Amino acid sequence: MSLLVALGGMAAIPMAAQATALTEFPPIAGLGMGHDPLGIDVGADGNLWFTDGGTPHAIDRITPSGAIQSFTQGFTSAATPFEITQGPDGNMWFTATGSPPNAIGRITPSGTITEFGPPIGHPNMAPAELTVGPDGNLWFLDPATPAIGKVTTAGVVTEFTTEKMARRFEQLYRSLILQRRPMAVLETTIL
Repeated sequence: MSLLVALGGMAAIPMAAQATALTEFPPIAGLGMGHDPLGIDVGADGNLWFTDGGTPHAIDRITPSGAIQSFTQGFTSAATPFEITQGPDGNMWFTATGSPPNAIGRITPSGTITEFGPPIGHPNMAPAELTVGPDGNLWFLDPATPAIGKVTTAGVVTEFTTEKMARRFEQLYRSLILQRRPMAVLETTIL
């Protein structure tokens, strides 16, 4: 089993082929200082794609041999690219949050970046947890609105919210803030 991990702040992409083997691609392999790898996923092209919140913002591609190429042109939002996933159309899709207007973005296998802004009526969209749905669209959570959002492969963004969802999120948020507890704690075991 292989495991690939993006390490923010350390400017390295390690790859563990087995529990006892580790290959690290340090800055000399193409990921220099000032980069901040955040999210990573495999693309339809067999390469790994990761978001880079460093300066400048980028979507990067790393080959199995460790060659890294950065794509920086096409961002229209100042928001940081964060999560990334392979879309049903063969492109990689990513979230960009932190500096409104936030966005959902797409990068083609050739490196063309296009961002899609918030839908009308939801200017504070903060997309997170991007995934492909069974309907061939990409779906995401928007804790800022709060809403569940959908983006088509044509880039049409729609959000769905209810008053009940908004009240429940507000109650949960206040409860966690008052208790000073994190919203989620994750534990993973690799077998």
